[in-house]
Amino acid sequence: MRPGRTRDAVVLLLPALLFGALHAPALDYDLVWTDEPELVRGSILRPPGRILHAFAEPFQRVDDPAARPFSQPYYRPLQVVTASLLAAHVGRAPRVYRSVSLALGALTSLLFTGLVLQLGGSRGAALFAGSAFAAHPVGLEIYVWVGGLSAALVGAFVLGAVMSGLAAVSATRRRRGVAFGALSLV
Repeated sequence: MRPGRTRDAVVLLLPALLFGALHAPALDYDLVWTDEPELVRGSILRPPGRILHAFAEPFQRVDDPAARPFSQPYYRPLQVVTASLLAAHVGRAPRVYRSVSLALGALTSLLFTGLVLQLGGSRGAALFAGSAFAAHPVGLEIYVWVGGLSAALVGAFVLGAVMSGLAAVSATRRRRGVAFGALSLV
């Protein structure tokens, strides 16, 4: 690996590691607020044979007695699918869900840092921006509260799409942009 690429990799990884170090103590916090009906009572969990049906139904059915006091008829299939797969294959402990949210936060820190680099920022600017994202308390609710899983997924996917779109524009100039454009669309 060339020295410039090695420095870029270090710049990308440092904010992700900072994010992990700052948020890791939250792994074993208890479930709170809407986590109880969603995960303990299972209002967003689907059995293994019905997990993909989440793409054809609202977030929580209003007529579900367990969800009635918390009814939120939002369409969040990625949250339902992710939570259901975790519950079915790993368990319902808060650490399971929070590990995924924190991994998404670290990935989003990395992607945000990469976006600054991709936009032509210096390594120092990228490291500062990524570290500010990693350490800023505005992300606590998204990544520490298990119910913030949908926002954690959106953050990672939006930054991935933006970066792919920028790569597509750049590669189109070199006639290789179709793959990046498709990745951005996905």
